[in-house]
Amino acid sequence: MLLFMARRPADKGPPAKALQSPAKVAGSSGRPSPEASEASEFPVTPEHGRIAGDSETRMAKSPEALILDAARTVFHLRGMDGARMQEIAETAGLNQALLHYYFRSKEKLFSAVFEQDFNDMLAVHSSVLEKGGDLFDHIRSFVQAKITFLQQHPYLPQFVLMELKRHPELWACRLEHKRKQGYAQAVKKLVKDAEQRGLIRPTDPLQLMTNIISLCTHPFLARPMIMYSHGLSDEEFDGFLESRKTELADFIIAAISKVPTVASSTPKIRKGPTH
Repeated sequence: MLLFMARRPADKGPPAKALQSPAKVAGSSGRPSPEASEASEFPVTPEHGRIAGDSETRMAKSPEALILDAARTVFHLRGMDGARMQEIAETAGLNQALLHYYFRSKEKLFSAVFEQDFNDMLAVHSSVLEKGGDLFDHIRSFVQAKITFLQQHPYLPQFVLMELKRHPELWACRLEHKRKQGYAQAVKKLVKDAEQRGLIRPTDPLQLMTNIISLCTHPFLARPMIMYSHGLSDEEFDGFLESRKTELADFIIAAISKVPTVASSTPKIRKGPTH
C-alpha cells in the first residue's frame, strides 16, 4: 500500500535553487531529458484539467497546492507508471527540486493525489445524502451532482479504472472507510421505502446504483467515440452532458417505477345471434 505524502520539518524552507524556474536551472548540456522528450510528444494542455491557472490564481496558491494541481492533471492523463516528475514540475511552473522537497518521491505524490480524488468522490455521495428526500429525489440529485463533478474532472474515471486494475490495493485500503459512511445502507433504506409506498417495482439497490454510476460515467470514458459517431463539436457534447443530467434521471426513474395495469384496447367480440 502506498504511503501518504510526507513533508520536511516546517523550520526548513525549500532550497533557493528550487524556487527558480525550470529554465534557469537546466542541466549544463541544456538538452531536454528523455522524460521531457517523451512527455513533449503528448503535452499537457489547459483543457486536460486543473493546471496552475492564471498568474493571479497562482500567486494565491502555495507551491504545494500548485504541485498537487499539476500532478493531478499529469497522473489523470498518463497514470502512475507513465507520469514523469519533470513534466509535473513543468506543468506547475516550478523546479523539480520542489516536488522532491514536498513529496520526496513520485509514489508519495501519487498517493496524495489519489487520496484527494477519492475524498472528492465520497464528498459527492455525502452531499447528495444531506439533501434528504425520497428515492426519486435522491436519483435526480445524484445524477446532477455526479455529472457536474465529472465535468470538472473529465479524466478521473479512466484514471481510477486504470490504476485500480494495476494497483488494486489502492481501493482495498479505503473500502472500510467508505462502508463506515453508510452510503450503501442509506440507498437500501430509500429503495425499501419506495417499494413499500408502491412507487417502484422490486429493485436490487446494488443493481440500481451500479446502473446509475455506469450511465453517468460512460460518456466521459467514451467521449471521442460519441463525438465522432454523432458528429458533435465540443460545444455540442457539453450541451449533451447538460441535458443528460435530467434525461438520465428521468430514464432511470421510469425504468424502476411501477407501471399501472392498462386495460386492453382490443374490442371484445360479442357472441350471440346475428340479424
